[in-house]
Amino acid sequence: MYEVARSNREVSKLLDDLRQTRDQLDRVLKDGALHRNKVAESCRILRETLDSVRAGKHTPNPVAEDKHPNLRGLTKREIEVLRLIAEGRSTKEIAYHLNISFKTAVAHRTHLLQKLGIHESATLVRLAVRAGLVSL
Repeated sequence: MYEVARSNREVSKLLDDLRQTRDQLDRVLKDGALHRNKVAESCRILRETLDSVRAGKHTPNPVAEDKHPNLRGLTKREIEVLRLIAEGRSTKEIAYHLNISFKTAVAHRTHLLQKLGIHESATLVRLAVRAGLVSL
């Protein structure tokens, strides 16, 4: 009799653990789906923006930092890196274009993301377009 009661408690605990695991899995799957949707949308916007930039529908604007408040804390080099990112250049291309090392280009990109509180390249491109660094 004691074994049956202990077995029932173990089964009950196992079922509770399974419910909790299922609930956690449901939350993770929902969060993952939301994240995938955000990433897909950012990729779509970035692709459209890069297509426009590659088609030559942009012009650099050297005084853009005066027009957009988010750019005021950036150095001239960081603004230049932002413009090159918005033009669709890779970090390697940015390094070559600015005659700096790849690691320095990565550092500029990292500082940009940190200073602006941005986590996606698509958001950097949108900011550059809004600030007039490139136009569509």
